Amino acid sequence: MAPGAIRTRARGLSPQAAITRAVARARTVPRPLAALLAVAAIQVAAWAFVMPPFQGPDELSHFAYVQHLAETGNAPEQTGGSGANFSSEQAEAIRWQNLHALIGVLGMRPGWTEAEERRWREVEASLPDEASANGDGPNSVGQNPPLYYALEAIPYHLAPGGSFFNRFYLTRLGSAAIYLAAVAFMWLIASELFAPLWARTLATATVALQPKLAMLGASINADILLVLSWTAFIYVGLRILRHGPTGKRMLGAGTAAAASVLTHGRGLAIIGALLVLLGIAYLRWRPAPRLALRGAALSLGIAGLGLAIVFVFTSGVSGGGAIYGGEIGRIGEKAFNVRELLSYVWQFYLPKLQFMQPTIGVQDYGFREVYVQSFYGEFASLEVEFPRFVTDLLGVATVLLLFALYTVAVTRLEAVKRNWPIIAFLLLTGLSLIALLHVTAYNSMLTNPADPLFTGRYLLPLLPILAIGVTAVVVALPRRLGALATGGLVAAGIALSLSGLGIAFVRFYA
Repeated sequence: MAPGAIRTRARGLSPQAAITRAVARARTVPRPLAALLAVAAIQVAAWAFVMPPFQGPDELSHFAYVQHLAETGNAPEQTGGSGANFSSEQAEAIRWQNLHALIGVLGMRPGWTEAEERRWREVEASLPDEASANGDGPNSVGQNPPLYYALEAIPYHLAPGGSFFNRFYLTRLGSAAIYLAAVAFMWLIASELFAPLWARTLATATVALQPKLAMLGASINADILLVLSWTAFIYVGLRILRHGPTGKRMLGAGTAAAASVLTHGRGLAIIGALLVLLGIAYLRWRPAPRLALRGAALSLGIAGLGLAIVFVFTSGVSGGGAIYGGEIGRIGEKAFNVRELLSYVWQFYLPKLQFMQPTIGVQDYGFREVYVQSFYGEFASLEVEFPRFVTDLLGVATVLLLFALYTVAVTRLEAVKRNWPIIAFLLLTGLSLIALLHVTAYNSMLTNPADPLFTGRYLLPLLPILAIGVTAVVVALPRRLGALATGGLVAAGIALSLSGLGIAFVRFYA
């Protein structure tokens, strides 16, 4: 007898009754959330099939990692291996479908003619059994922790028929499922902070209709799991601050932090956010020292276990100790200079002061290029872009949002004081990731000034904080103006999403 059947009968429920109860629970999902999840699912599926294979950010390398792990149980080498960046099966698929030449070259198109399809099927049938397992490296993402790739090995193995592209697209849909989970967690976050149903809907729509996030959810890329980990962490953190630290909540915070560090080197920033959460929770609730230490030990212990696994894993790959693009304990080719770092950060956001030296690295690469241009757009391999006027409008809207948040904070100072734990948690959580990104970008430019290693995609784990800010501003408006703003923002999100898809379709198929 199946274990599930034993549990069902033990509870006095027949299988039919269990199904009926499950359906009844599904019907309790709020209609706005169900509608947003449906829209998000359609959007991410459209991106998954409009964007040709391996055109997502670094998708060649990420899929090669998934495939090698799924086929052999081992991660590919970062700098070693037999010299095969991809398996011979992946290499043949790229060759016969014209996929490598397509990356970043606007005049190229994928090879989807009937003759090319027929020839690919013949090539695929002739490949030896080991053709899918011989991509042992070097792989540029081989230093990444294995959590995302291990999860993606599940849909990879579930693909029907054994076809290479069946496995590829089902792996993409695995990323899409992670994206949908992040949207659902955003609804939970909004439900913690906003009572009106329309405010929860607006906050969740801000995430669900962010076009760059939907494209990332349709790509094979570990960054989408990083988004989910941080969204879940923010939700659990809000539960702790609003309702008090319990064992389950502290366990949840530690688990989300462990998932973050087990996903990518950028996920290390969540350790700082976890320490901030523990400190604010103690000041907010003042638990007995024994209980406070127990909760902190639980959260930090799980996060520390994840961190230990990362260090063991990175020490075992080629180029041991490589984490987030640099060796542990080594800072670039030049000496690390705090004054130069601070000058770089200042000039990233603000004009250069007279006494400052020109910023390190690429000139004219700062707030607009990262927080606007590549945060909302630059799809596929960065060559699919919104028109300049759209980027300019988004830049103006972003600056206006910052001014609006400042105005709301000043005019509602008492509410800010009452909610200081939540506000401090959100701000310092965002600052922990941004600080790591800047330090890492500076570190990278010490070795290679032409590569700042900072793009808008890296900020997507903070999208829930942006959605909270947008909703807080709209909630502060007069009722009629707030309704108009809500409708306008949702309409703008839909327009941006459809425009991004349309531009990508024209880019690859027109």
